[in-house]
Amino acid sequence: MVHIVARFRVNSPAVIHQTFESEAVIVNLETGDYFSLRGSGAEVWEAIVRGVPEEEIVAGLAGEGGAGDGRGGVGDDVHGLFVELLREALIVPVEAGAIAAGAGVRQIARRRPYERPILEKFTDMRELLLLDPIHELDEMGWPRPAGEEMAGER
Repeated sequence: MVHIVARFRVNSPAVIHQTFESEAVIVNLETGDYFSLRGSGAEVWEAIVRGVPEEEIVAGLAGEGGAGDGRGGVGDDVHGLFVELLREALIVPVEAGAIAAGAGVRQIARRRPYERPILEKFTDMRELLLLDPIHELDEMGWPRPAGEEMAGER
């Protein structure tokens, strides 16, 4: 059996990000807004970066710690987070693709028991980020001054 799976990706190059142990920090260079994604949100973000579909993220989070079966609770939390990430233009849809049913749930990086993902938005650096636009990004997605060579480039 084959079904269509909705997939999303980071809205690069407009969005840069870094994940720390329990938090993902995300910057939208087009709006100047930056975000903190806490709780299980850092694990959700890392899964999005790796191309894991929403339903597999829910299944992975719901599978441990009695977090529910994915239709409520975890599923609602994750879906709500995806709606917020889309609204803030941090992720964008990828063309739908078919996958084989039973392909298996990709593991997400579980660091701690499930906690509702929390996306916080900060606008206090907006003017500064928009005033000094980033021209180039390194291989990790972090800004670097225009014309600066990365290690290995020459």
